Amino acid sequence: MDDVKHTVHTVSEQVQYGINNTTLFFLGVALLEIAHWKPIEEKMIARDLDNEIFAARRLAAGRAPLGPQYQKIAEKCLQCNFGFGTSLSSKSLQTAVYNDVVCELEAMIEKLAI
Repeated sequence: MDDVKHTVHTVSEQVQYGINNTTLFFLGVALLEIAHWKPIEEKMIARDLDNEIFAARRLAAGRAPLGPQYQKIAEKCLQCNFGFGTSLSSKSLQTAVYNDVVCELEAMIEKLAI
């Protein structure tokens, strides 16, 4: 996805597209790209209207190549839906992200270990 270069542009995208936390949104995008083995731009279809944000949300709501638990983690990041606001300076949000993303992914990896 194109890097956001200006703070003014970032605020505009947050307001225009409903991105609650840009950092976590792009973590969600990265998780989706890992799941689909392709950059988000390569997964776009006509109804995404040439918009990577729409494509990411569509992929998060669709079939889960790495399973529903992984998909839920990606979707939570896209929405910044952790129940502790949207500021990563909040210790509560940091803890929730660690528990709901990092620990969940580690647990999934452990299940795969032979």
